Amino acid sequence: MSRSRILLTGDDGYQSLGTRLLAHVLREKFDLTIAGTITQQSAVGGKISLKDGFKWGSAEVDGTPAFWVEGTPVDAMELMACYDIPPFDFVISGVNWGANLGGAVYSSGTFNAAVAAIVRGTARQAVAISWDLPPEFYTMHHDKKHSLEEYLQYPGHTIKELLTQCIDEKLWGAQLLNINLPQQPAQHVRVTKLLEDVRQIYDYSGKEFGKEGRFTFDGADRVFKNDIDQVYDVRALTDGYISLTPCQVDLVQPKLYQSLQKVQFKIK
Repeated sequence: MSRSRILLTGDDGYQSLGTRLLAHVLREKFDLTIAGTITQQSAVGGKISLKDGFKWGSAEVDGTPAFWVEGTPVDAMELMACYDIPPFDFVISGVNWGANLGGAVYSSGTFNAAVAAIVRGTARQAVAISWDLPPEFYTMHHDKKHSLEEYLQYPGHTIKELLTQCIDEKLWGAQLLNINLPQQPAQHVRVTKLLEDVRQIYDYSGKEFGKEGRFTFDGADRVFKNDIDQVYDVRALTDGYISLTPCQVDLVQPKLYQSLQKVQFKIK
C-alpha cells in the first residue's frame, strides 16, 4: 500500500517549530514536503503578493524537502500550484503557535494556506491545526536551532495519533478540518462549530486607540466564558478538550441558492 503524500505548510515560517514538529512525528508513515514562508507571517489572512511577486527557492528542513517563499502563506500555495509536481493527498497547515478560533480564522495565515491549497487543486482535503498558546507566542520568531525535545510528548505525540486517525478516516469526508489543541495535555476530542462573533473569543473591553490615527492589538487576550454554548470551539478549549471543526470551502448557502434560482429578478 502506497504512503499518502502530504504537503506541510503554515504561517510561522517553513522552519518553524510547528512545521518541524509535524515533519518529525509524521515522517515515518507519510511522504512529506514542506512549502512555507521564510519569515513569521501570522494574521496575514489570504494575502498574496499580487503587485511585486516574490522570491522563492528550495531547501531541506530536518531531512524533509522544502520550498520557501519570500512572501505570504498563500504565495507558498500559489507556488505549489504552478510547480511541476502531482497533487498531494492532503495538506496540513500548522502547527500554529496560537489558537485559530471562530470568525478569527479569516485572519489566519495558517487557515488560509489550507483553503488556498484546496482551491488551487494542490490537494482536495486539508487540515489546519493550532496550539492554544498565550499571545506572546503568536508572532514569535522561529529559528531552526530551537530544539523540539520539549514538544515531542505534547503536543507532538497527541498530534501524531490525532492526524493519523484523521487521515485514516479521510477526514470523515470534510474538505477542511480546523483543529485546536488546549495549552495543557489533552486526549479527548470534541467536534465543534466556529463561534462567529470574535468579541466573545477575545477581550475587546480594555482596548484603547492610543494616539489619534493609530490602532494596536495590545490587550486582545482570550476570553474564558463558561456561558458559551458547548457546541463552539472556544468552549471546547476552555473545558480542556481538543476542538475539531469540519469546514467547507464553498461559501455558498445551498438551500438559499436553490430557492433563489426559482426567483426571477428584474431591475426597475
